[in-house]
Amino acid sequence: MREQCAFLAPLHSVHLRPASSRYSPKSPACFRPRASRRTFSRPIVVCSGQEQGTKEPETTPIDRAEQARQARLDAERLELMAERARLESERAQLVAERKRFELDKYKTVKQSKSSGASDSEKDNDAKNPYSSSDSSFTVKVDKSPGSSDKRVTITPTFSPQSLTDLVGVDFPRVDDKDIATIKDHVCGVKTFFATEVDRSPFSERVVFRGNLRLDPETALEQLEALAEEHGLKDRVRLFLLVDPKNYDYDTDPKKPVLVALPAAAVPNKSNFLSTSLALLAAAVTAGTMFAYGIGIFGFTPAFLDEIARGNLDEFYYTIPISVGTAAIISAHDIAHRAMGELRNVKLGLPFCIPSLQVGSFGTITPLESYPRMRKDLFDVAIAGPIVGMGLSIGALISGLVLTGSAGVVDWFPQIPSTLFHASILVGAIADSILPAGLREQATLAVHPLTVIGYTGLLVNALNLLPIGRLDGGRIVQALHGRAAANRISAITLILQGLSSIFGNSPLLLFWGLICVFLQRESDYPCQNEIVEPDDSRAAVGLTMLFLMLAVLIPFPDQLGDILGRF
Repeated sequence: MREQCAFLAPLHSVHLRPASSRYSPKSPACFRPRASRRTFSRPIVVCSGQEQGTKEPETTPIDRAEQARQARLDAERLELMAERARLESERAQLVAERKRFELDKYKTVKQSKSSGASDSEKDNDAKNPYSSSDSSFTVKVDKSPGSSDKRVTITPTFSPQSLTDLVGVDFPRVDDKDIATIKDHVCGVKTFFATEVDRSPFSERVVFRGNLRLDPETALEQLEALAEEHGLKDRVRLFLLVDPKNYDYDTDPKKPVLVALPAAAVPNKSNFLSTSLALLAAAVTAGTMFAYGIGIFGFTPAFLDEIARGNLDEFYYTIPISVGTAAIISAHDIAHRAMGELRNVKLGLPFCIPSLQVGSFGTITPLESYPRMRKDLFDVAIAGPIVGMGLSIGALISGLVLTGSAGVVDWFPQIPSTLFHASILVGAIADSILPAGLREQATLAVHPLTVIGYTGLLVNALNLLPIGRLDGGRIVQALHGRAAANRISAITLILQGLSSIFGNSPLLLFWGLICVFLQRESDYPCQNEIVEPDDSRAAVGLTMLFLMLAVLIPFPDQLGDILGRF
């Protein structure tokens, strides 16, 4: 016991030393100053009259669980640090690859112009795409006296900040001064209080996040007025959109953001190539429309007999069907353009889509300007189907009435009676107008207006499918926003693909492929997407979508039995 407690003896003499005494470096560890003492995690030896042992502090299960949790957090922190280092390495590699690309491009441009180049150093610097302050390289051209050889020295400075610097093409972008003007003078506590500025990687768009302090219906007008006061009208176009990165979706699902785009960034305009393609598509569609009219008479024996005898005059009977179907499709497109003029929405040239099944699937009508409000996009999109569906239903009813009253006429085309089973709407109208038992025949001679009306209904219904840039897709985008429209478009494409495969419908299959390759993407945004269309427009849109389903869903025989009783 005496040896165990001997090391504590010097502790009693600490209080006897003067305060000015200094400790020797050879003094025991307990005599060193407090700042230089080393702390050891070792058990405390307690000396008393009886022999004591070493006691470890007991750990509870809660303490062990806390230690394990802390160890896991440390491990995850190390993993995140490693992942960050990896991303930084990849970023450095991308920057190096970008610089190499720019260097190769500049060398290629200089070599292509070196054969006839005799400009001075100043001219070369003026034409050099990397000589500006935003450049990634400093280029110096040295010309030896008495020689035509030139030496180009390229010194990298920093990575490019825009798509213009990357590929050497003059892409529109928002200038830094304009961004500062928008943030400091256009945005404010009375308009849109900007708390964050998010620039795209190439500065082609700028997003201002914050709090909207005005009524959404008048906010954009006041913001544009302030932008015009500061001279930004000709350089910047402002949008009020729903924030796609809204982390408070539950409390504010439609949190607005102010987006600035260059005024030169507009939808694609019609050019020589697009005009040529539109004319070519119209010519091909005219041929398929004429072929569709001839194909309708394929089940008419008298027509086939006359053609077999060489009487080509029978082809004149097919013209009303071809012209009538083309007229309904043209009226659909004209309605779009008339409403576009009223709502100040510019539309591009129509691209006709030929089809051997129905003559034509209609037209693709691209936007050439941004709609002002979502209600403007809705009006332009709904105008075509309303006119097309109205004319088609009128032609169908007129044709069925003439069919039931005129009897069988030689120049009437004969169609399979199963055609009326392909649509709830067409089957219900036919059972209500045609005499009882007439639809049970294998083939039925109908007035050409019946075929025109049925074809028009089918084409308009296909365009009302809520997919991408179709009329139905634009209607859903205007009513429910871009995010909901994208989800509904994806679901509709999947259902259409399943219907075309399991329903053995080549028509739906071809139309689905056209939608996937040409029309699947959502349309251009409106300048103010915060304000929704009113309830009356929503009711009209839902009615047209239900009408589309009534045309495309097959007609059940049970419904025909019920309608036949009245």
